[in-house]
Amino acid sequence: MNDQSPAWLADPELTSLRGLVFKAVGKSIYLYQEIEKRIKFLNAAISIELSGSQDEWPEQLAKHQSAFDKKTMRPLMTSLLERLYFSPEADKGLDTNYSSKWKLRFSLQSTAEYIRERGKTLEAFVDDRNHVVHHYFEKVNFADASQLEAMIKELEAQHQVIDDEIKGLNQIIQLLKESAQAHSDWWESEEGKKQWEVIRLQNSFPINFLERFSLTNAKEHGWAVFPTACSELRNHYVTEIDRFFKTFPFKTLQSAATASGLFEFAEEKTAKGERLLYRAKATDYEYTTSHSS
Repeated sequence: MNDQSPAWLADPELTSLRGLVFKAVGKSIYLYQEIEKRIKFLNAAISIELSGSQDEWPEQLAKHQSAFDKKTMRPLMTSLLERLYFSPEADKGLDTNYSSKWKLRFSLQSTAEYIRERGKTLEAFVDDRNHVVHHYFEKVNFADASQLEAMIKELEAQHQVIDDEIKGLNQIIQLLKESAQAHSDWWESEEGKKQWEVIRLQNSFPINFLERFSLTNAKEHGWAVFPTACSELRNHYVTEIDRFFKTFPFKTLQSAATASGLFEFAEEKTAKGERLLYRAKATDYEYTTSHSS
């Protein structure tokens, strides 16, 4: 230290207080990172959608999880608020406008008022975190012992608030894990195994093809010709059809399509007799777990 350094830099009391302030700020940043880590996990875990064949699911899950890794705290908080909490008055958290065949949603049932207050709390966390990280030392007088002491008290109070939030998020994560375990137990049951076979069937290549065909080749009345769809499928995807019938116990595409529960069938009279029509139902499977808060 040279002779031109301000005297307060050598003051033992001020040196100690500065150290405590820096330590407290570091703890705040660490605790905010702990919150962010939990919020990223919850965003990824509370709502999962999978579509297409099962072979594509691992890649879809990886993309789903990585989508939250680069997001900053504010959009993460907003996303969590919109997707986690469910208010019966506002139907919040129960969006059923999905295109995938298999979905898992975890939600916490609450009141619209609580959700609004929760939103204000989360917004305050974002503002406080940004202030600590980006602006906390902008107007600090390091030679003012009383200001440094006030900062330490302020940061210690902040630690308690952040710690309480972490505990609350831990409780939600625990509920999610318990819910996941309950789902796992159900999938291992006989009913669950049957349902899983339906999901596998719905996401098989032939069923996906039949669904797309019904949507892109529907006549004016909304129905497509089933034998035409089957002919297209058999003519262009011999390997896939052969693999399908080796995997599933069906003898015909019609019996498989019927078992999938995704289609409606009807007979149409023609000049040469009758022909089988079909169309995709506007239904998907969704597994929802809600808890009251």
